[in-house]
Amino acid sequence: MKTVNLRFKLVFCVLFSVMVSTSNALPNIKELKFESPYYEAVDQMVLVRTNDANEYLVGYIYIDQSQGFTLEVISEINILSENDVEVSNFVKEQNMSLKIRLGQDTGAMHILTEDESEALDIPSLPEWMSVYKDGSETVPYMKDLGYHYNHVGASHLALDYLTRAYELDPEFDGLLFELAFAYNATKQYDTAIELLANEVQEKKPKLRLMKEYGFALVQTGQVEAAEKIYRKALKLTKEEVYQIEFSFNLLQGYFNAKNKKKFNYWFKKFKKHAPRDSQMFRYAQYYQKQLDEE
Repeated sequence: MKTVNLRFKLVFCVLFSVMVSTSNALPNIKELKFESPYYEAVDQMVLVRTNDANEYLVGYIYIDQSQGFTLEVISEINILSENDVEVSNFVKEQNMSLKIRLGQDTGAMHILTEDESEALDIPSLPEWMSVYKDGSETVPYMKDLGYHYNHVGASHLALDYLTRAYELDPEFDGLLFELAFAYNATKQYDTAIELLANEVQEKKPKLRLMKEYGFALVQTGQVEAAEKIYRKALKLTKEEVYQIEFSFNLLQGYFNAKNKKKFNYWFKKFKKHAPRDSQMFRYAQYYQKQLDEE
């Protein structure tokens, strides 16, 4: 399992710490369960494994509106022996901190209980956290949080922010796409279709919205309707990313519909743009093989 690598993840560090030694402050750390992905530990205190089996970080997970998921390191724990645990306090004043930006290579964490946090003398909510909560009920803030959750594959957590933001200002720039993306990612395809149906009929519809609308149509078996949308979209752009995704969605839809003629048509278009070493291309080849064997 991958763990936080300080060498490459360090963003900012103030060189100040106080060393204290404590005995039996926590249960056996090595027996604790590290099962929580960072995006499910937002606004909570966590214990993080490092590349050293006897070294752990204690910190607070929050979302920086512009930078994304962040671990604010408060302490470092070193296991010296079975009954001797050494805690290094990084934070002595409010403006002293160690920040680590979190990403796909961040391993699972242990969410500290109140008893564990109390044993380490860590407050449940750091005072500095209020800065990152300013404007937390505004549309821009909630849209950005939704984006960050969508971006890491946690759209089920994005929906709360995005739906509330949409109720306040459905016209806010980029919000409709993030909401539609989240509905599709959580397999709420009918809701995505209802949300986007009018938007894609505009004289100048946005390509990203057409992409999500077409995807939802394919997933609900409405492949011919999706094809009409995608043909319209392809007249608006020459960008390969859209050429690849639109044609792949359609060949996948026609594969499920067992329409070999239409599948071959879109597979041919797909091959003109898709990298041969991509996962998409391997899937497309698999679909073709399955149809040929039937």
